[in-house]
Amino acid sequence: MNTLIKRYLIFLSVISINLNCIVNRIYADDGVYIDYCDGTLATASKGTVTGKAGSGTVELAIRIPATTLQAYISNQITKIYTGIPLNVTALPDSITVWVRESQNGMNIACEKIKTRKGWMNTTLTSPYTITGKEDELWVGFSWNQTSKLSIISFAGPTNANGCWLGKDGVWTDFSNKELGSMAIRAYVEGKVPTSDLEMTSLYTGLNIYAFGQDISVKGEIRNKAIEKAINPIIKWNLILPDSTTIVISGEETVPKTLSEGGRADFTFTIPTDDLSIEGNYTIRCEVCWADGREDDFVTDNAISIPVEVAKEVFLKKMVVEEGTGTWCGYCVRGIVALRDMKELHPERFIGLAVHQGDEFKLSYPYLNSRFSTYPNSIINRDGNVIAPLTDTYKKYYDAMNTVAEANIDVTAICRDKTITATADITYGLTASNRDMRVVFLLVEDSLLADQTNYFAGGGLGEMSGFEAMSNPCSIYLDDVVRGAWPDTYGTKGNLPTNFTKGEHAQYQLSFKLPSAKTTTVSNPLHTWMCALLIDGETGEILNAGTTHQIYGYNCDIPFGIEYKNNNENDNLKMRVYNLAGQCVSDNYKGIVIINGKKQLNK
Repeated sequence: MNTLIKRYLIFLSVISINLNCIVNRIYADDGVYIDYCDGTLATASKGTVTGKAGSGTVELAIRIPATTLQAYISNQITKIYTGIPLNVTALPDSITVWVRESQNGMNIACEKIKTRKGWMNTTLTSPYTITGKEDELWVGFSWNQTSKLSIISFAGPTNANGCWLGKDGVWTDFSNKELGSMAIRAYVEGKVPTSDLEMTSLYTGLNIYAFGQDISVKGEIRNKAIEKAINPIIKWNLILPDSTTIVISGEETVPKTLSEGGRADFTFTIPTDDLSIEGNYTIRCEVCWADGREDDFVTDNAISIPVEVAKEVFLKKMVVEEGTGTWCGYCVRGIVALRDMKELHPERFIGLAVHQGDEFKLSYPYLNSRFSTYPNSIINRDGNVIAPLTDTYKKYYDAMNTVAEANIDVTAICRDKTITATADITYGLTASNRDMRVVFLLVEDSLLADQTNYFAGGGLGEMSGFEAMSNPCSIYLDDVVRGAWPDTYGTKGNLPTNFTKGEHAQYQLSFKLPSAKTTTVSNPLHTWMCALLIDGETGEILNAGTTHQIYGYNCDIPFGIEYKNNNENDNLKMRVYNLAGQCVSDNYKGIVIINGKKQLNK
């Protein structure tokens, strides 16, 4: 086979989304690079993590699965490329690059090299020959650490095989951090296939859909052949749960001409109107040549992914609790981030600004002990402190297509300066011995304040118009938390511990309007209520609900809704329905429909 042909085909193993080994077509001599990064090197501010503190052996590695290795039987790994960020301030004197057959296995091929910044090309004195019998290969490098270093670089897309960090034999997968993949490459020389189309990624917009809701499917294909791929075809199947039975199938044309190495995105929808079985279906997509020819290597043509279809679906909301203050010049970032996310995702994003050290300060124990600098934030109380930046929130939101264990709605009414809030919970699963709790928050928008603004003048770059404002600047603040009841953690026993899917529960709490100088509401018309559903064991937010109608406070009790107390005996023999049209018990609290009329039960 001549050099021109040998250079041009590479292999991608397909198991499922985010497990694909991406083989970049950066050629030298007669080989290909197998890696997960895109060839760029991140700086410390764009994609690094700090090496774990303390002395010991630190290792970085990528995994090459057996299905990828099958395309390179008898070929050799002759070189290993490793990347170190250009802006690091401290480096070990040397690193050892290696090939192993398991994470903590012996180094089958290795070289010790002097360390420098940027990409380092290491030729193996004894190349590793791929036999095809390997379960996997690990390619990486290690060093003996005596202090805390930051030489770990991520680049390109995140892949579950490409984000491994080890310390003294204990390995951590960093793929959930969405930083990219390790800057490590294995260079393979030898005979490789000559023609191939590749399905590089496949995913759905959500991981669960309700009957009647179209499934949104998206993906990417790549032409790894020398010849152009004109209008490639995507053939897809929807397969029944626990079955090989195809219930729906179709074809989609990708209207593109792809040259060698060219990529194209595709998207289509799958209807669910005729489905009747709940469960995890399988979506299988295969990329094909429009003229019907077969690939030289068909293993990378298709990806299968699961998608759940159910009668009723509750999607988890993204709740950001941000620590901020008018005295904090950098807190403008948080103001912009919360505003941007509300505009982008009004249905599923809830931003909560908790002020400290200013005229709106609030005792909020959950956050008070977690932040040493401002601004900072926590998402759904997962324990990770995150800088409040729009791009960071966008990434988190895009990765958060999570089904909630339960849905929570909130209604509220105010009488005699006392708010009675009612949380209505609908469970999306069956469980026992669960400790779920409810926290009610009163939030206010449009609070006029003088905000310190370090972005004035543009010295720190653009910040959604704040660079054109003064320091300080007079602005209206939104999402300011004014009070939390019964506290910021909730009380055990608020809700049933055992429940079944579809069952309803309710929690009601009455509390006085805040009266402290820093928490007194400025304008009731700008207030709203938020109810957090808390996991009592982990402390995480399971879901949340909001209402911008606090009857008798920021709006009148609507015409046709009567204020009733459930201690009264009238209408007990009538069927009672909530606003979702579901039949509920006689002592259900909140807005109900009885005999065709709405009333508010307390």
